[in-house]
Amino acid sequence: MRLLLFTGTGGAGTTTVSAATAVHAARRGVKTVLVPLGPAAPGLDGDTDAELEPGLALWPAGPARRAGRARGALAAPLEALAGALGVDPVDERELPGLPLVDEIAALVEIRDAAAAGADLVVVDVPGLDRAVRLAALPADLRRAVERLLPMERRMLWAMGHGAMPGTGAAGPSRGVIEAAERLAAELDGVHELVATPRTTGRLVLAPQAPAPAAAARARAALALHGLRVDGAVVPRLVPGDGDDPWRVARAGTQAEVLAEARAVLAPLAVLRAAERPTEPATVDDLAAIGLELYGDGLPCSLAEVPPARRPVVERDGDAFVLVLDLPGARRADVEVARRGDDLLVDLAGERAAVRLPSGLRRCEVTGAAVRDGELRVAFRPDPALWRAL
Repeated sequence: MRLLLFTGTGGAGTTTVSAATAVHAARRGVKTVLVPLGPAAPGLDGDTDAELEPGLALWPAGPARRAGRARGALAAPLEALAGALGVDPVDERELPGLPLVDEIAALVEIRDAAAAGADLVVVDVPGLDRAVRLAALPADLRRAVERLLPMERRMLWAMGHGAMPGTGAAGPSRGVIEAAERLAAELDGVHELVATPRTTGRLVLAPQAPAPAAAARARAALALHGLRVDGAVVPRLVPGDGDDPWRVARAGTQAEVLAEARAVLAPLAVLRAAERPTEPATVDDLAAIGLELYGDGLPCSLAEVPPARRPVVERDGDAFVLVLDLPGARRADVEVARRGDDLLVDLAGERAAVRLPSGLRRCEVTGAAVRDGELRVAFRPDPALWRAL
């Protein structure tokens, strides 16, 4: 199973491109599921399971469905937590409005769609910022669960020792521990799906001046959270032929944007599609766009994408270098810091914690550099820790 997540800049046509990709794949014999996390493309409407044509199914991931999923996935854990804290439980009707709940429900939908038996799952994620949030959320929430209820505490409860380590005070209730375990297992499953070699992202850029820079930042941010981008699409390009001065001028401006996109996203392929006189309204309209983008081929390989080799540790004399893939990142946008066994990476305000290999936990950070799409963090052994362990 291949999972392909489309996301793009505002007004780029991400929904149309993702739907056209799904239709194109299905018409070439690939069993495909389309998961729209926003409004579905015209001609593909609906919030219930539907086979749009042979080999193409629409996954019902609309707002009503996600609200129900939020209640099912989170009501019991939150009720147990409220009981342990002695506060009023959250009304299930309030769940969809809580922070991150819709994102969690969206991740559950993606996971379940991926398990439905299709060869290709195409996900339409409106907005670059939302795509980055979805990529970051599983690991972020998993760390939050671990910080609130560390594994040692959960193991003590499992062995029948309810007291808090070193205090003798009563530990969390059985309901809280079980809820935390269930939530942690859900998040681990989603995180594995995002980070698997069978999952990639694809960027859709509006042919407008700010789009290439925004796409480059999103590419680096997605890589920071383990989601690799495999290509980009620039649709709605105006033909530059003819005598209309306005159209010729607009085509020239769009050509400059396309050239910049290819430069900042290199070596990724940047596909293109022409503007159409009317918005696509049928499955056949979408198929025509897919044919323009991909020709007679498939929109992506159905085999695993070669896994990234990062992070890796390289030896540098008596020191070490931790290498992370951050394609398109600029050194001015990157800050690193050490917190316990984690390396904290800040990429223009987007943060991630990278768990350090055991050897580097006995080292000090001495510097960092960004070169050729790689973040290289230098470490020097801490003499006291290195001798002690």
